[in-house]
Amino acid sequence: MSSDLLAPVLVPNRYRLALVRAKQASRSDVDGLRDLFRKSMKAFEAGAWEGGLADDRYRQLTGLKQRARSAADLCDRELDQAIRAQLLEVPADSWQARWSPGGGSGPWLL
Repeated sequence: MSSDLLAPVLVPNRYRLALVRAKQASRSDVDGLRDLFRKSMKAFEAGAWEGGLADDRYRQLTGLKQRARSAADLCDRELDQAIRAQLLEVPADSWQARWSPGGGSGPWLL
């Protein structure tokens, strides 16, 4: 009996593909937030806000920017780790081969 007859049929890992796509989608969101913070900080530095609350608002914005950056970095690391943990191809009967968001199927995974 040939060992080829016993080898499982391998198919693309749908779960890994979804993780990669989620990372790509999150990158555009992160870039949008980064641009928004950059423009806001530039406006502050150009004197767009003045008066008693300007310093407080600037500190708040700086804090939000730092927390957003930390959250984005954490998300990026978690997605990278999850992607690395998955094989490119998996047995056809594995849960990763059948995986889809919410248990349904959709063209976003094909």
